[in-house]
Amino acid sequence: MIQKKFLTAALIAASLSLESLPVNAGVLGGINMTKACQQQTLVYNVDAVLVGNPQNAYSWRCRVYFMSFGKLWPWWDYSVDMTAACRKQYNNPRAFAETTNWQSPYSWRCRVN
Repeated sequence: MIQKKFLTAALIAASLSLESLPVNAGVLGGINMTKACQQQTLVYNVDAVLVGNPQNAYSWRCRVYFMSFGKLWPWWDYSVDMTAACRKQYNNPRAFAETTNWQSPYSWRCRVN
């Protein structure tokens, strides 16, 4: 009986402590997508682009360009590693990426636990 009361009290205390955490606890900030693409490709002619219609949080691609006749031409697209971007941009190996709204391409942010 004492163990059951102790367990109940511990669960209540844990739930109260979780409720008191602010929604933005552990939020580091947003992701610079162009910088993420530059860091992940190590080439100069790269940019972050949104593809598809409608666009959502998973529409980001890194687009690599090549120069021909003084003009940049799209060469290939590849996915952005959002968690790698968070770890690199915030210099924190525990950082991870999350989206607060999958329907918005601008809803990515970085967090730590």
